[in-house]
Amino acid sequence: MVRATLRPEIQSTVERMLLDRIEQLPPKVSMAVMVMESDSLAIRAYAGSADFRDGKRFNHVDMVRGVRSPGSTLKPFL
Repeated sequence: MVRATLRPEIQSTVERMLLDRIEQLPPKVSMAVMVMESDSLAIRAYAGSADFRDGKRFNHVDMVRGVRSPGSTLKPFL
């Protein structure tokens, strides 16, 4: 048995937010989101790219799992 920790309501909200904002980005630029519950470390939402159907924005790349520099990790907290 596989136990998933995603929450459908949070996942839907994240997907809508990405689709609502993707057109504000320059061409060939995308975005990704992972929502994690801090106390349990459970993943509540996961979107590796903004629109999996949009090949112009490198939809096949899971940007959540992409390797980043330590500085990129700190940006959301600064």
